[in-house]
Amino acid sequence: MEPVAEMLDNVARVVRWDQRGCGRSTGSSGPLTYDRFMQDLDSVRRHWDISSTIVGGHSGGAALALFYAISHRESVQAVIYLSGTGLGWSRRDADRYRTRRAARLGSFNSRWNELRSSQLLTEAERRELTVLTFSTDFGDTSPETILLAEEWLDERFTPNSECNTVLGQEMQQREMWAEERLPSLNCPVLIVHGRSDPRPAAGAEDLAAALPRATLCLLDDVGHLPWAQHPERLATELRRFVALTQVRTLSLP
Repeated sequence: MEPVAEMLDNVARVVRWDQRGCGRSTGSSGPLTYDRFMQDLDSVRRHWDISSTIVGGHSGGAALALFYAISHRESVQAVIYLSGTGLGWSRRDADRYRTRRAARLGSFNSRWNELRSSQLLTEAERRELTVLTFSTDFGDTSPETILLAEEWLDERFTPNSECNTVLGQEMQQREMWAEERLPSLNCPVLIVHGRSDPRPAAGAEDLAAALPRATLCLLDDVGHLPWAQHPERLATELRRFVALTQVRTLSLP
């Protein structure tokens, strides 16, 4: 999240951390659940003596930020929701995402399936699988998107498949829990979604419709990482939103 933080470092104080089980927090004990992650987020807030914050996140972190805002309304003045799946993922969009990902892999599909089904991957093969999967977040898999994926994949932050699986299993129940509470979440929420993200924009649109104070920004020619393809557009939206909320601290999971 460093590129995102840098977009705001002269307009807000930004606090970042690595979630439990991910990045430099890989040695942390579980459980790897949204409840545990929300407790961690609140511990970060209290450690820095932050009474009121904009809480933001990307992808799974966007869901965490939203869930935290629902559960800790007294501590949250606004939410930044970047490239999350929105509403309808468990009911509708997960299958659409897998279909789009397969279409974008194109001629690389057979190699991707071969790597996915292998029980024992070398480090080079694991990296190849990660790059191929990540490349579909930018568009159809091609030499250009593979290079972009390699550029933005940090060697220190390898995917945690266990964490991804556990949270994915929890998502359907958590999504229903959140959906019941969204109409009463009265803080401003900025929802940013790239139209080229393989995760359907319908989920982001449904989320915006369910919230009383949501701003939805759909960005053309932008995939799952808006700061990787058109950072100037993302910076404009973030800076405008932070300025309007008049809060000086931003937390990014």
